[in-house]
Amino acid sequence: MVVIPERQVRYQQYQSFGGTNEHLYGQQPAQYYGNYAHHQHPTSQHALHHINREDHYQPQNQEQYQILPHVGHQGQYHEQSSPQHPQQPSLQRVHQKSPKHQHQYQPHPIKPHQSFTSIHQNSKPSLKNLEKQSVSLTNPKTEAVETSSTHCGTPFDYQLLLLSMADEYISAAHNMACKVAHAQDSKHAEEYYQLMATGLGCMDSVLKNFKLHPREEAKLRLRYATLLHEELVNPEETEKVLSKGIQLSEKHRLFDLKYGMQHLLARTLFETRQKAALKFLDKIIADVEAYHHTAWIYAFRFLRVTLSLQTFSHSEALACIQHLKAICDLARGSDRAIFVTSATMQAMVHLRLSASDSVEQAQQAIAAARSEQLDPTLQHLPQITSLLSFQDLGCVLQLHNEPDQITAKMNAMNNIMDESRPDLKWTADGSFGVPLGKHSENQTTQDTGGIFQGLSDGGYALMFCSLPRDELYCAAFLLSSLAVFHRNAGGGKTDKFALEGLKVLKGNVQKTQRNLQANHFLDVLPHERIKSTSLPAASSLHRLRAHLDLNLRVYRIFGFCDLSNWTKAKEELDHLRRTLKDFSYQIPPHTQNLMLYLQGSIHQSAGNLDLALKVFRSSALALSQPPNRVPAPQQQLSILAALNTVLILRNPALDSYPEASEILNRLQSLCNDHPCKPIRAAYTLAQALVTSTDDEAHSGKPSMLTTKTSLSTSLGLAKSTQNAQIMALVLSFLTQIFFTGISGEQAEKSARAARATAHNWHSGLWIVVADGMLEQTLGLLGKEDERRKIKTDALEKLSNLPEGVRKKLEKVSP
Repeated sequence: MVVIPERQVRYQQYQSFGGTNEHLYGQQPAQYYGNYAHHQHPTSQHALHHINREDHYQPQNQEQYQILPHVGHQGQYHEQSSPQHPQQPSLQRVHQKSPKHQHQYQPHPIKPHQSFTSIHQNSKPSLKNLEKQSVSLTNPKTEAVETSSTHCGTPFDYQLLLLSMADEYISAAHNMACKVAHAQDSKHAEEYYQLMATGLGCMDSVLKNFKLHPREEAKLRLRYATLLHEELVNPEETEKVLSKGIQLSEKHRLFDLKYGMQHLLARTLFETRQKAALKFLDKIIADVEAYHHTAWIYAFRFLRVTLSLQTFSHSEALACIQHLKAICDLARGSDRAIFVTSATMQAMVHLRLSASDSVEQAQQAIAAARSEQLDPTLQHLPQITSLLSFQDLGCVLQLHNEPDQITAKMNAMNNIMDESRPDLKWTADGSFGVPLGKHSENQTTQDTGGIFQGLSDGGYALMFCSLPRDELYCAAFLLSSLAVFHRNAGGGKTDKFALEGLKVLKGNVQKTQRNLQANHFLDVLPHERIKSTSLPAASSLHRLRAHLDLNLRVYRIFGFCDLSNWTKAKEELDHLRRTLKDFSYQIPPHTQNLMLYLQGSIHQSAGNLDLALKVFRSSALALSQPPNRVPAPQQQLSILAALNTVLILRNPALDSYPEASEILNRLQSLCNDHPCKPIRAAYTLAQALVTSTDDEAHSGKPSMLTTKTSLSTSLGLAKSTQNAQIMALVLSFLTQIFFTGISGEQAEKSARAARATAHNWHSGLWIVVADGMLEQTLGLLGKEDERRKIKTDALEKLSNLPEGVRKKLEKVSP
């Protein structure tokens, strides 16, 4: 499989042009003479040929031309592309003599059987005529353009030609970018790189060889630097272009273009020097605030937040919150859409932190955002309303304290997604604009490199980029699969939501089932949806969808584990690992840790305790110090791995009570006041089974009072969160510790309660354990008929357990 590197255009191809016309067009520049009819064929939204507005040449009649693709060395590609969609950097212009009194050249008709070479030879002027028709371009800034008699004295604008050709080549490259990212083919990638390098060479030639109006030159530099930033791996070249543009803009007081270039320069610096980029932004923010340019304060502060979030640093996360609060204070009352966007991002940042009050702070930010939800400008921002519902559900999921509240939040999120799905404000690439207030929009123009965009009502909007509609819909199914985990035992609801997400991701049901069986990750990009974009942007969307696909599969495996369907879980995880060998992108660290935790849980379920301990003790799942510097999801995963380690180490055969006690002591500060009730319940359960005193640790008999208190606390927390797993474990241990060998009504009730909760959990192992304890109790009570029936059921369940677990149970059973 060919892996297409992101943000990598063949910079050597661009350098080979050297900014000169001889290298760009060959040794015969007169081959491209004539009136280039760019007005006839519409180009992309970045109309580069409109940059030189002062010296447009208007032809009397627009001519036709053919853009011929070039394929390999054989040259037998016969398809003729339309002018609007050129395929290759091979523009062949063929002319005839013009009719009398007309300055128009008609191309020769191109026959389907003719190759690129034959057409070029038939139409190529002789060397003698080329010498007569040649145009001097050695110094266009000072020399006048000469014309030959063949042109009937018509002046020729090479600057306009170069810009028009750059526009055509770049548009052609962008039109094929999604297909290149989807196909992952080096041949198509080479074609894209050639087109993009040729377009960049045209723009570079204009900047080096022509004198432009200051504003037009600054606009061209900004556009050129934007393409370099998107397409190339050479940030030094981008910085050089931007530095000259910023100096030019400062000299001529072009503040909008200056800010746009500084915005791009900060993004460029961040690729190689993150700290320098953040310091650079802090300086710019201070300067912009001194001039009271409100719109640009929003732009630079939001950029500072976006870049800081990519560092995964606790200090930078706190800095993000400070910048977002500053935006809210500035936007309050005047720019309400900006205020809501900032508050929504505050909630997102708080949820990424692991502080004890993070969820509470996130909920306060959500409440502040929804206080402005009746504002008319927010009715046309489905991206923000959807993200708010995601954050709201994320708060209750992180706590997981109120199952009914989780269900209500999930239903509200799904309703918002369903209502907003037909909204026309969704864009193919996920971009959207947040409208500015009347005071702020007066400080912006269109010449900002896409940072601001004009609206139909004459106002301006600050541009953001989020998930496209289908990808956001898929993320909603992913969150829904997590939200129904507490009800998963009632029919595998987690798996149902995950499958629905995969259907949305793949586009149709049949395709989803086929790809699920084959475990494909590459056939996930609907390249027909986005017609024009850059290759890095297309690759980024492709990577995003592949990661969504991967996470949905991972959480399906968690659902199988919750149902104790360990055979299916192991099968899916093995398939997943084999498929990831061909995965084209880097797997996120947290996803890798989730898969590692699943591997340890599957080993533990099969009775392979040594392998399970090796996984749970790995550095990737180790507890980090200090804990508040670790993202909340990773910290919770490490706590669960440590609790599983404790449950394994309490096995008397391992004689590892001291180590288990030491782990519990480390977990005490993390779990006692943890906002998530299921984690507190699991910790108190482990605490009930392992004592912290050295004497009791060596004896293997924890204090009865400590055990009873801890089990009661754990049971109460499990009931409040409807956690069937912890409830079954607590009741089983209560029966085993306090009622083993005891006959009586209370012992029977405890055994029957343990058996009922184990059946509700659908865990084969704990059903066998609970049936065995009830069987013993019924035997002591003399209820032989019911005892024999329960024993038969238990033996049947025992035969279906993994071999390692079955052997261990047979050793301890009477």
